[in-house]
Amino acid sequence: MRSWRNFLKRAVMLNAMKPASIQDTARLARGFTLIELMVAMVIGSIVIGAVFALVLSMMRANRDTIAATKLTQELRSIAQVVSSDLRRAGAAEDPFLLSGSGSVADFNMTTPAVGATGATTAVYRYAGLSAARTVALSNGQVTINGTAITSDIVRVTALSLDRPDARSLRLTLTGQLRRNAPGSDTAGISRSYVQTIFAPGLTTP
Repeated sequence: MRSWRNFLKRAVMLNAMKPASIQDTARLARGFTLIELMVAMVIGSIVIGAVFALVLSMMRANRDTIAATKLTQELRSIAQVVSSDLRRAGAAEDPFLLSGSGSVADFNMTTPAVGATGATTAVYRYAGLSAARTVALSNGQVTINGTAITSDIVRVTALSLDRPDARSLRLTLTGQLRRNAPGSDTAGISRSYVQTIFAPGLTTP
């Protein structure tokens, strides 16, 4: 009798537990609901959008840096050409001549005058030559005696010459990349380059 009672009791217990196990199994097998999927998609879209925006920002910053570097290099090259020409004009064949009055007719610069600031042209001549040479800005290009020394990818917007003393000049160039240049979609990028030119022969007659 006792064994039958134990058997019946165990059967009742198993019968009572069976629906709960089936219910749990069904709940676990049903997967995600539509709302859960929609929430996951929204969160995933936000994360992907943030990553995409970060990548675009990094690409734009890299492009701007390359364009600014290219522009600075172009302005430096222009300044070096101008500096070389002015130094040639101010190179004395006999440096001892400069130790006298400090004024040698063959090595002169008439523009800008000593103490001038913000001049837009330089007028000078080589030793032994009477013809004057001119550095100026014309239509976005720096010219020496009318010959452009600016590359096609740069537009020089300003040229300024300061002459703090008789034998030195401070050249300031400001420019932008032209729209047909590589990376020219970086509109608004503008750079200035300053170079001090020392030429002992550049004296004012």
